Amino acid sequence: NYARLEQSNVAVSTGKETFIEFEITNNDEIENNPPQNEQLLVSSRSFSVEEVQRIPATFYDPSRLMMSFASITPIRDGDSDLNVRGNSTMSALYRLEGLDIPNPNHFASVATMGGGLTAFSTSVMNNTDFSTGAWSADYGNSINMVSDINFRKGNLFKREHNLQIGLLGLNAATEGPIKKERSSYLINYRYSTLGILSNVLGINFVRDNVSNTFQDLSFNLHFSSKNNKTTANVFGIGGISTERWTVRDTSLWTTNLDYTNNFSGSTLGILGINLNQSINERAFVNIVAGISGSDIFVYRSQPVSKTEINFIDSSHTQKYLNLHGSIAITYNQKIKDKLLLKTGIIAKNTYFELNSGNKSPAQPAYVKDIEGVGNTQLLQAFAQMLYRPTAKTRISGGLHSLFFTLNRSYSVEPRLAIKQQVSKKSYLAFAYGLHGAILPLGTYFRHEMDSLGQRFLPSQNLKMMKSHHIVLSYIQTLGRYTSLQIEGFFQHIFHAPIAADSSAGWYYHSRLYEPQGNAAYISAGVGQNYGVNLSLEKRLNQGYYFILATNVGKSRYQLLDKSWRIAPNQILFFNTLTIGREINLSENSSFQFNARIFFGEGTRFMPADTAATLAANKLVFNQTADFVRPNLYFRADVRAAFRKNFRKSSFVASLDIQNISNYKNQRGVLYDEQRQSIITRYHVAFTPVLNFQLFF
Repeated sequence: NYARLEQSNVAVSTGKETFIEFEITNNDEIENNPPQNEQLLVSSRSFSVEEVQRIPATFYDPSRLMMSFASITPIRDGDSDLNVRGNSTMSALYRLEGLDIPNPNHFASVATMGGGLTAFSTSVMNNTDFSTGAWSADYGNSINMVSDINFRKGNLFKREHNLQIGLLGLNAATEGPIKKERSSYLINYRYSTLGILSNVLGINFVRDNVSNTFQDLSFNLHFSSKNNKTTANVFGIGGISTERWTVRDTSLWTTNLDYTNNFSGSTLGILGINLNQSINERAFVNIVAGISGSDIFVYRSQPVSKTEINFIDSSHTQKYLNLHGSIAITYNQKIKDKLLLKTGIIAKNTYFELNSGNKSPAQPAYVKDIEGVGNTQLLQAFAQMLYRPTAKTRISGGLHSLFFTLNRSYSVEPRLAIKQQVSKKSYLAFAYGLHGAILPLGTYFRHEMDSLGQRFLPSQNLKMMKSHHIVLSYIQTLGRYTSLQIEGFFQHIFHAPIAADSSAGWYYHSRLYEPQGNAAYISAGVGQNYGVNLSLEKRLNQGYYFILATNVGKSRYQLLDKSWRIAPNQILFFNTLTIGREINLSENSSFQFNARIFFGEGTRFMPADTAATLAANKLVFNQTADFVRPNLYFRADVRAAFRKNFRKSSFVASLDIQNISNYKNQRGVLYDEQRQSIITRYHVAFTPVLNFQLFF
């Protein structure tokens, strides 16, 4: 007996054929949006491309869509960084077509998995799974979140094209058969310059002296044998992004952002093959092999004299090149109708070139603080089983292991989840997972000087950071398309890096100020995240949908003196309401209106040291004080779209507005050197984005 299959949120229009892929399972879920990976029982869901395109101000970025869901809140309006249950964005796992990949963001952040926006295009994406804790044993090297992404295959029967033009740039996609019914291609290219917003509308996504440009190419080539027992996908992404800060005229200088000459950017490359071979009716093998790489750089300089714009002296540089060769082999077998086995290995070799350094008028010689060249390997193995003793009970359990050859650190991680149907329309679930993750490579190669003036690597032998994650979940269906989910979670982090001679809890604010650390660390850091997430959701039906997500929680870290501090990503409360209405104006046209409202506690920030700032006449942070709680965060985004179908083509014209009320959300502090005062820095203001899509 197989489960009933149903999928909503599907847009059907001319100019593009609609294909829906269903995976046959024995599990008949009653909840909405269950993950495609049936080993994931709690804190996990799937989302579709149509949802990414429907929710306002996502700018077609799946990371920004996730901010509508429980347990996830935004960190910065201009970035795709996700606050997942109080964790740092340092440790997150992105998997594409079964291949673990590096930071997939344009304008990628050093040593974290965040950035400006992801390089994934909705023109090539298929449904995506993501999990925020206590996930199954087939995922590893993360204590934060898992995002499991797949590309769809191109149309096997006819050629189709998609052209998109808007204030964010140009997007062009094409797809069609290579050999009809057996193979297909799907290719998408994007070019964007955020400077169009500034030049056309005078709206600045970052600042009016900052220009941003990015482009990417994604593709998927699909092949299948005559008997469909062998399928293969050759897939890839290439992305380039740059950001340039130009120095203003000296008469306009107020803060260091006006006279900082900054050139930064990132390059991403992924190429892989996913081979699926059926052995018999009960077993198959999946092999994914690929190469990937990222090159992230920052060149920052400031004038030696604040009265002479021409005297620019390089003060800080970072360049991190990482090239990966990976293979993952997974064996799946249905031992009995009630018992599924999934086991495999993941091996990755990384070649790295890491450089970071500084110089200043007081220190004219360029001094490197991070330097490393070489190879290292991360080896993983797992075994995972799913058991259904009755039609109402599912038990998922397994073991994941990691071994890092650079310093021979390792982690052995048990995982267990139980899901029980307690009534016709409700479930109870419990999950526990021990999760481990290596640190950013630059951390291991930070130099210090000993008493003899010799350089050494104090953090080379840091242990893997680990986390115990416990989740208790209750799911209640309130109708065919509506469900309520309440989850309580507790996460205990240990072996986190912490400064041996100070009170810095680096892991929790690594994204903000210390991307790869700035001191000698020991693996003695401890942190905790705990709280409750609530989600009330109605899938699109009868022309409307809504998602109400409420998050209540605490995040804290412990200093070496055993005292506790509030982490900057703590969210005492945060609410997100996403609603949408679709109206059919005629048989061939429709109008869509969507809105999303964020309200709650904003991300904390490091305060200024007032006395030191005034004495130095430049911003100096108080690194020993508690992080400052900003004003309450409020942001309303809206989207209006009109769709028109013709005989062989269709178009969608849309307007997205981020922060329609132009509410000023506090982001941090700056120092006004002309007025000699500390001033407030705010998140992104009112930002409209027009877009036009043509399908033919």
